[in-house]
Amino acid sequence: MPYRDAEAQAEYQAKYRAEHRAELAAYQREWQRRHPGYNKSRILKRVYGVTLDDFNAMVVAQGGRCAICEREPSGPRGLHIDHDHGTGAIRGLLCNNCNNGLGRFQDNPETLMAAAEYLKRITTIT
Repeated sequence: MPYRDAEAQAEYQAKYRAEHRAELAAYQREWQRRHPGYNKSRILKRVYGVTLDDFNAMVVAQGGRCAICEREPSGPRGLHIDHDHGTGAIRGLLCNNCNNGLGRFQDNPETLMAAAEYLKRITTIT
């Protein structure tokens, strides 16, 4: 029965979700199992403007490897889209470690180069 009062409807839905948490979680897991790739496809389109087919073509073009370390991704999440945060342009696909590394250095080449120089300098001291 549709509610005329949005607050009452929200209250009912919250109560229902709390009382049926396990059932809803099981339903969602089963739905996701039957629709693999749906969430990824939706996110790729919304965030980056590419389809799952586009993403898969990028993976093939890059040989299934990270654009920085050239390793195959070891985690379950696979390769991540690296993009310019200013323009939104896609630069390539990265493994989780390389993607996080660029993020930690705020995509700043000067800081990243300074870190590389630091590592070179430290390895020559020891």
